[in-house]
Amino acid sequence: MTLTVEQTRSFLNKIEKLRVAVVGDVVLEETVTGKMVGVAKEGPTPVVEVSGSTSTLGAAGFAARLANQYAGNVALVTALGTDAPGKTVLDILRADDVDVSPVVADETVRTPTHTHVVAEAEHNPRQEVLRLVHTDRGGLPAHVFHSLVANLEREVHKADVVFLIDQGLGTISPDVIALLSDLASKGRVLVVGDSQTRADQLRSFSAVVVNDEEAALATGVQPTDESTAVQAAERLREQLDAGHVLLTRGPKAAVVVTEKGATAVAVEPQHVYDVTGAGETVAVLFGLALAAGEPAETAAELATRAASLAVSYPGLAVLPRTELLRYLERLQARLQAQKIVELDQLKEIVAQAKREGRRVVWTNGCFDLLHVGHILYLEKARALGDLLIVGLNSDASVRATKGPTRPIVHEAQRAKLLASLSFVDYVIIFDDESPKRLIAELQPDVYVKGGDYTLDTINQEERRIVESYGGEIALLPGAEGMSTTNLIRKILKTHRDEEEQ
Repeated sequence: MTLTVEQTRSFLNKIEKLRVAVVGDVVLEETVTGKMVGVAKEGPTPVVEVSGSTSTLGAAGFAARLANQYAGNVALVTALGTDAPGKTVLDILRADDVDVSPVVADETVRTPTHTHVVAEAEHNPRQEVLRLVHTDRGGLPAHVFHSLVANLEREVHKADVVFLIDQGLGTISPDVIALLSDLASKGRVLVVGDSQTRADQLRSFSAVVVNDEEAALATGVQPTDESTAVQAAERLREQLDAGHVLLTRGPKAAVVVTEKGATAVAVEPQHVYDVTGAGETVAVLFGLALAAGEPAETAAELATRAASLAVSYPGLAVLPRTELLRYLERLQARLQAQKIVELDQLKEIVAQAKREGRRVVWTNGCFDLLHVGHILYLEKARALGDLLIVGLNSDASVRATKGPTRPIVHEAQRAKLLASLSFVDYVIIFDDESPKRLIAELQPDVYVKGGDYTLDTINQEERRIVESYGGEIALLPGAEGMSTTNLIRKILKTHRDEEEQ
């Protein structure tokens, strides 16, 4: 599974047309910055000389702002106070063109506020020295709750996807969860849930996103490694009768579970500056990609990629589409380089794939002057399993089999072209006329040959090796008229015709 920039750009264009509703707790996150100038004379209290302050939104407010970077129509359903923090929340949302008409503002509600005091000392970097939390976890007054539910019912019937963001601050009640469960079970709308403490109550949701702590709380299974992560995610999906469950584990591989089974999703290592908002980033991008019609595995890859980028920024980073695409371009270039491997690396990769129950497919060739026949062949080969390895004849190997005028394209360039294909997982260059030694070492589950080969005309030594360990041999017909030799002849003929004119 390797998400390309082109694929991402394509379904981000689809996401632009989605109508989104976000329901849940909104927190005003205030940051007061300054310099530590000493300790109070009256006691051991740090004294901070304030230099500035900023305000942003957490939880559902952050999710709505993030969704609005990608989708064209985002409405937020929540309850706020008519206090100063509540007015600041609305100002921030309106500045981002989030629809706040479903927000219930009432004088009996206290707007949740977190105030972070961040200071730097003369020889120390900035760090948080104090956090003030203003919340009311007692639930909403009855009249506010009824208004919120009425607004939610109106918005969900207009939406393509609904996000529930629950941090246990009183906005989300069992009745709200029941309403969304009912809508999701009837297939009326895609519902994605992210709850810190009540993931086990999100029955029939289209998708549920949890981290390892939330999964352990909901299932009793502690995801200490990939195996137990799969176990926890599968159990949660079964408990909830949910469509998909995506379980994240910080810098470790995430796990997405669907009715087809579990898939591990690699997380790209990043320098972590601040993990705040990472959960909402995963939930929002996962849900938007699902709503755009992408498979859960692709949606999970996009979501984890976005979160990897988000945590490298300070605070609640609302990633614009352009920044995400630039990051994916840099990542794609790096991953393509990593696809070209040596035997020792490949042996470890194949061993891990087999431990995970993945089918390893092998094919090989010169792939000189890569053309559409090669592309179609490799696509079909990849469809036979979960991981496609392409053995590439080195320049010396090509000369030995095809003569001194070949190859046309240098082996490094041919390898880079193959590595750029999303359906090719790894490329290994070999010098021998036959890759039989590599096949014997790797023992792929499926050995693929193309063109007009039959079992009797393929390399018989390679055939015996594959059959000796119980491997499968697949013969794929080539595209008629498509070959590098024919392409070279056509180029030469065209060149001669042009010279004669």
